[in-house]
Amino acid sequence: MNTPKSRLRTILPFVAASGRVWMIVLIYKDMSQTGTKKESTVPVTTELRNTRSSTPTYYATTANGFITNDLWKQIIARLVERLSAFKCGQPALLLLDRHTTHMELSSVNLLLDSNVQPLYLPAHTTHLLQPLDDVIFGSFKLKVRAKRDLEKMRRLLCGEVLHSVIEDIITEEKSNIFEESVIQAEFKHTGIWPFNKALILTKFQNAYMFPTKSKPNTTEEEQVKAMALIVKDTILPEQPKTQTKRVRINEKNKLMTGQQLIIFQRQKEETEAKEKEAKELVKKEREDKKRKRQQEQVERAERSKQRKIDQERKVAEKTCSMCQRIYTVKHKFWVCYLCNQYRACVSCQEKKNIEEQHIADCRGDSSFDENEEDHEISSDDEESLV
Repeated sequence: MNTPKSRLRTILPFVAASGRVWMIVLIYKDMSQTGTKKESTVPVTTELRNTRSSTPTYYATTANGFITNDLWKQIIARLVERLSAFKCGQPALLLLDRHTTHMELSSVNLLLDSNVQPLYLPAHTTHLLQPLDDVIFGSFKLKVRAKRDLEKMRRLLCGEVLHSVIEDIITEEKSNIFEESVIQAEFKHTGIWPFNKALILTKFQNAYMFPTKSKPNTTEEEQVKAMALIVKDTILPEQPKTQTKRVRINEKNKLMTGQQLIIFQRQKEETEAKEKEAKELVKKEREDKKRKRQQEQVERAERSKQRKIDQERKVAEKTCSMCQRIYTVKHKFWVCYLCNQYRACVSCQEKKNIEEQHIADCRGDSSFDENEEDHEISSDDEESLV
């Protein structure tokens, strides 16, 4: 639904304090090489004849759609030609801003030769002094937007293209867009015509100066300084501050620029940072190796302790509970089948009748049956237990 960007880039009207529009210049962006056949055309109204009250319109194209020096010289020539038929030798005053094209030397000489005095407004003051920049263009834009919306809806309903909406509206309605009453009111509002010095000074005071004294006891010199600061901050943009950096010149008898010194210092800092990072990496690897050795020592100590416990357990399994002698697998043991911990070698079994007594102790009965069958383990059972 958005309107495509128009080829029309610059609208240059020449208006008088009486409310009359002397001429209008429409400058388009040249699209003959890139655009389609329809996009490269411009709308032009057919005027059968020019009268003293009609507003002539001129058309032009440039590479980017903005005014150039060559085009400005042609525009001034047409303006002088048109004014000469009306002013009858009387002087005229042409208000201009300080655009570079407006100060082109040959066009200035042509104006002076034609008794048209160019008056260049001070820089950064066109919003206060130039009539076109205030209400005239504001009213012009409001009317164009209103007509644009209606025309856009009509073309959407009819299926027509939208790329030339703005161009067609301005071309067809240019005589009704700049109203005489609006132009007269704006010249009066800016104080240009009738010339009103008090009004102009008041507008500048409200824009750039203190309306009242900031302090009751300030001197005139302090007020001037304060006003100058306000004007400076308003007109001149803040310039970026130059940053200084302290660097060391390490090479003698060698001429170097400031940029070279900064680059050298930056490279030195990067080298130092890399060396510091390498040292920290070596230190970390050393600490990791030390931590790993300590961990291995702890693990070896635990394994050694576990081996000692296992050896002591194995020795206990091969030891007689009576004589505390350590026997090999070849010897025969009697192992209590109730507790499975008490062991007695063959020699201790021959000396004392301990099997029945130990079984009775395990059962909790001191008397035992003499006919109870002896339990003696064989060599195969001994191998499975010892």
